[in-house]
Amino acid sequence: MELVKTIKENKNTTLAIILGVIAAPVVIYLFPFIAQTLWSWLIPDLFPMAVQSGLVAGSISWWTGFKIIVVLLCVSAFIRGTFEIRKDS
Repeated sequence: MELVKTIKENKNTTLAIILGVIAAPVVIYLFPFIAQTLWSWLIPDLFPMAVQSGLVAGSISWWTGFKIIVVLLCVSAFIRGTFEIRKDS
């Protein structure tokens, strides 16, 4: 009976690892692509004069989109941590 339980746990762990290995590259590619697409779609319409004069980029690279996502994750983690600390007080 214990052997069956161990086998089921190993299957779940293996499945989770396989899904993680497949999902991680998809997420790592998809989020910066979404940021890049949103930037190219919104920024020229919101700030047309700034884009025309070169103050703001009209489009960004995938790598810049990745950096934006990392910064947003850090800011959201900081805000979440700040509110959790205040909640405990």
